[in-house]
Amino acid sequence: MTIQARTLDLRLDARLHALAREAQRRASADGCPVAASLVEPAPPLDPIALFSRAPAGLARALWRGSDGLALLGLGEALAFGPAPCAEGVNQEHRRDASPTEIAQAWSRLAGEALVDAPAGSPMLAGPLLLGGFAFDPLRPIEPAWQRFPPARLSLPRLLLLGEGNGWWLISTLVAWPGRDPAGELEELRRLRALVSTPGCSGLNFTPATNGHHALAEAARRELCGPECWRAMVERAIETIRRGELAKVVLARAVEVIRQQPVSAERVLRRLAASYPGCTLFAFGHEDAVFLGATPERLIRLRGGRVETMALAGSIRRGATAEEDAALARALLASGKDRQEHAVVVDEIRAALAPLCRALVIPEEPSLLSVRNVHHLATPVTGELAGDWTVLDLVERLHPTPAVGGAPRAAALAFIRAHEPTGRGWYAGPVGWVDRGGEGEFAVALRSGLIHGRTARLYAGCGILTDSDPEAEYAESELKLQPLLRALEGV
Repeated sequence: MTIQARTLDLRLDARLHALAREAQRRASADGCPVAASLVEPAPPLDPIALFSRAPAGLARALWRGSDGLALLGLGEALAFGPAPCAEGVNQEHRRDASPTEIAQAWSRLAGEALVDAPAGSPMLAGPLLLGGFAFDPLRPIEPAWQRFPPARLSLPRLLLLGEGNGWWLISTLVAWPGRDPAGELEELRRLRALVSTPGCSGLNFTPATNGHHALAEAARRELCGPECWRAMVERAIETIRRGELAKVVLARAVEVIRQQPVSAERVLRRLAASYPGCTLFAFGHEDAVFLGATPERLIRLRGGRVETMALAGSIRRGATAEEDAALARALLASGKDRQEHAVVVDEIRAALAPLCRALVIPEEPSLLSVRNVHHLATPVTGELAGDWTVLDLVERLHPTPAVGGAPRAAALAFIRAHEPTGRGWYAGPVGWVDRGGEGEFAVALRSGLIHGRTARLYAGCGILTDSDPEAEYAESELKLQPLLRALEGV
């Protein structure tokens, strides 16, 4: 380290200590915790490398939005959502905080936060939360998902933020009444040293190329095979014909078990390279990582502007340009897919219209095409009419009929009763919220849970009265391909 760099580091350390002292003074005076953040410019760093090479016991979160925003959180100054169970209490009886309850608690803490930020730093440069929610908080947590409670939004101790051409490092501590912040400061020093690890500099979302192992080396285990799927779909169709449901989205899971531990870093790089227009995300707790690349935004709130998307109805991509165009036209003309899509649009309109001055919703869907699938998509925008947060909007929207069904309560009850494997965070909301209550959440599709040598992958399909079980099974297999291909060579 040069003399100039050492001097700068000492100055930053002094500013952090000053923030900690002031936060501690306020916490003691008010009798409640106070968050404090130091913002500093940073060189471009490699978020995937930092996420993947951090110690397994360190909470970590990664987000790369479709707009290019990059967020990497390391460590956990505070967690919102998980409710500890008393000894002997069954997990089925636990109750975790709802998105709106977390929004209220976060608003109190964020509203009093101390932020030392240089001139020119972006609005997001301060404390923010990263995390997500289970698809269905009422379903008991399965052993595979023990590290991921129904709700968990974390305030990272160290946050790397990349927006536009600027990169920023945000160090955050929480001062508590009567507690010496020395431990918080020491943990921040350790994390800041981790960011300086060789091999983590330079922005890099490209796939690793060294080494390749065919997927055939891995064993595949169906958690809902063809017969299970057929029976579940047929029960759903009967329920819809009786008028108890308008639509239900069913999901199946597979497990891929490899001879060596799955490399989250390589999976993330392959997803980032193959699906650059999708939102890349990863959340690591202890030795488990939930990750994916999703095309579906649940909600985005920035500057009072609301943006979401109805995404339902899909078809495979063609092998040639001519076939691809023909398949796209077939999707746009498909009565079944248009009906499925309309249900989602109507539910989004009903959820957001009371909160917005006006909603802009095109009359006809358009195509959203990713590497292996065409989707029907309808963008929805509006201006928020009240003092709502992005988490309030998450609670109103999730789950949309694109991943749950309609009516919502009946669809969730059917899924809970008939899907053999719990979804965990699959198809749940994942994202971030800033200190002003704005942020973005995506629907965790094209995703999987990695634990050692095992990767559990999910895919779902919307079921209507004219659904064909074999066709829907083939569609779910198509939707598994992004993760299956990303697992090749890891």
